[in-house]
Amino acid sequence: MLSLAGKLHWDRARLPRVWAAARTVDRNQPIRGRYLHLQLEVDLAGSGVWKSGVTFPVRLAVREGRLVADYAPVPAGLSVRVSPDERTGVLLEPLAYFVPDPVAGLPQRQATDDLWIEVSVPQAGPPRPIRLGTRRGDRVEPLASRWPDKRG
Repeated sequence: MLSLAGKLHWDRARLPRVWAAARTVDRNQPIRGRYLHLQLEVDLAGSGVWKSGVTFPVRLAVREGRLVADYAPVPAGLSVRVSPDERTGVLLEPLAYFVPDPVAGLPQRQATDDLWIEVSVPQAGPPRPIRLGTRRGDRVEPLASRWPDKRG
């Protein structure tokens, strides 16, 4: 267990980090416990490949401070459903985020609130959640929790 914790801390320190817009999934499911299931919104790289409403295999990257999905001709374990604008999409695989108790502001949030999550992005596989936040103007403000992130 210590080796897993060490690997996660090592990855968090060396992998690129980014704030991504998130949508909650099954918000009121009683058996879920203190986990939020989130779908991340991503920008789509390139043009011509993406078609509205279609699902594509992708790989994730961080470019210019944004979470970007690149088309992966060989399935890479992640899929994105393309939005009508064909420039953005939503990851189909929900991200589970454990909500430490208490997280200021989370219980009274509405489903329409602007929720963001900071993630680290490995070269392969799903992003790894770090902390929740909300957009205030042109920046994302982290929600306060009992265990604040040391990097700020």
